[in-house]
Amino acid sequence: MNKGIYDEAELNRIIKQYEYLISIIITSFVIMKADYDDAYQEGRIGLYKAILAFRENSGAEFVTFASVCIKRHIISFLRKHGKNYYNNRLVKIDNYESELYGKNYLSNELENYVYTKNGYINALKSVYEEINPIDRNIYSHYIYGYSINEISETYAIPKKRIYTIIARTKKKIETKMNE
Repeated sequence: MNKGIYDEAELNRIIKQYEYLISIIITSFVIMKADYDDAYQEGRIGLYKAILAFRENSGAEFVTFASVCIKRHIISFLRKHGKNYYNNRLVKIDNYESELYGKNYLSNELENYVYTKNGYINALKSVYEEINPIDRNIYSHYIYGYSINEISETYAIPKKRIYTIIARTKKKIETKMNE
């Protein structure tokens, strides 16, 4: 695929060929149904821009380049709606997975990505049944994107204690995922 001008039919063919990337990337977020179409459309815009900007001799594969463009467009769209939108409507599920394993899950096969994401969700549910309600609420706020300062102020608990609760919960989730 060379950078250049494409006719409409060729552009549509390329978009259809790589549209699966949008689905993979969008599943890394939990987005309310009402907002899914808008986020998906932003992903399509990111894919379109990736097609027009990609250069074969750049040293990167198109899938990698397109994934970055798509993800950035979706995140940019979500951030444009403000912090409350991000905190209340968007949960970044794979933050913990990336932190734990240090991998970019977009480069994995879809089956492995879905398996890991489902494993994380199942482990999270299991851990939520075991921990006390305050720890559960604190960790929920954390994965919803609230800052440590915001959580500390909300619960009137020192920041150091918040860090401890989050670390302990992450460790429990890791243990459950490895069982």
